[in-house]
Amino acid sequence: MALKSDGTLWGWGRNNAGSLGDGTTTDRLTPTQIGSETNWALISTSGAHTVALKSDGTIWSWGINNYGSLGDGTTTSRSTPAQIGSETNWALISTSGNHSMALKSDGTLWGWGYNINGQVGNGAANSSLWQGVVTPTQEATRATNWALISAGSRHSMALKSDGTLWGWGRNQNGQLGDGASGGSTPTQIGSETNWALISAGNEHSMALKSDGTLWGWGKNSFGQLGDGTKIDKSIPTQIGSETNWTAIATSGEHTVALKSDGTIWSWGYNQNGQVGDGAASWDHRLTPTQEYTGATNWTAIAAGRDFTVAIK
Repeated sequence: MALKSDGTLWGWGRNNAGSLGDGTTTDRLTPTQIGSETNWALISTSGAHTVALKSDGTIWSWGINNYGSLGDGTTTSRSTPAQIGSETNWALISTSGNHSMALKSDGTLWGWGYNINGQVGNGAANSSLWQGVVTPTQEATRATNWALISAGSRHSMALKSDGTLWGWGRNQNGQLGDGASGGSTPTQIGSETNWALISAGNEHSMALKSDGTLWGWGKNSFGQLGDGTKIDKSIPTQIGSETNWTAIATSGEHTVALKSDGTIWSWGYNQNGQVGDGAASWDHRLTPTQEYTGATNWTAIAAGRDFTVAIK
């Protein structure tokens, strides 16, 4: 899914659950405009559902809804965008797997959808695999200083305005970074106050600090942390020594990042060529590897399950 500078919404790819939002279940092989609105502002998509914000602060969703992933109070899937509630103060969104997290302009944090591991953060975990939180629910601590959010497959990571790092949900492979067992309530990770960006992947997490350094933790079986090993890390671990990282994106088992010089780097699982270095094989990349063209005018990145998309 993508937005254009004119505020229009576009989608392509698999559409069996109506996850593109064009009113059909027909797969699209090229970008296809979704509706005619010109006030779309932010977009976040996962395996089979999508959540988006409009410039008026409203929140919308569509696609598969088995666990309440759309947040509309039902478990009925939708093939066109439907507004969630009537609030007009939504500011940020992140969706992954079958749950979603969102921030309001008042600094509060809300979640909904699949919650078997407590990834919604409401202080409870659904006992049934088929249950979920079907409407936006405020996280258990009710803090009002949340600044950034990233939803992973079964965990969530967030930053507060004071630069602290927080995580909750599944922690089987150390993806929360607290060295513990995980939980359904946001828990601070370490004591540092200079975290700047966060991205939660399938079972690993990556982050940037305000000094431009790169950090990773969690599952590392394909080198997705980028530290040159395949060893899982249960606490944030610095990746290399560079101080010019500016953006980070994770999904599945690979990671993509931008540097301030406009170059793009990626690492991890590469069977489908998602690292972008001109090869596609079981020879996965264990350290940040520059994409094969060596271009220096990249401006934005997004990591899909087994692919990468970027904008110059």
